[in-house]
Amino acid sequence: HLGGASTSQFASAMEVQRYASTAQFYQTHYARWRRALLNLVVSYEMARNLVRDTGRHRRAPEADRRRIADDIARWKRIWRQQWQPAAPENRR
Repeated sequence: HLGGASTSQFASAMEVQRYASTAQFYQTHYARWRRALLNLVVSYEMARNLVRDTGRHRRAPEADRRRIADDIARWKRIWRQQWQPAAPENRR
């Protein structure tokens, strides 16, 4: 774990998981309306990122396009998973 080397190798997957974990936390600990608000905020963020990076992808030199395409795919994954039904709650 020197210098976060293992996390930097999987930064994209970890970011997707961070959003999924936040959604699960909200599902478990907050009222339904707060989860809906979280979904709206995350949707705004992902839409903003998609618009920004789609424009960047079109203007980017060929050497940068793969990285930007990976970013675009990550934003789409986060956006789709945000609206997936949450797993059943395990409240007592």
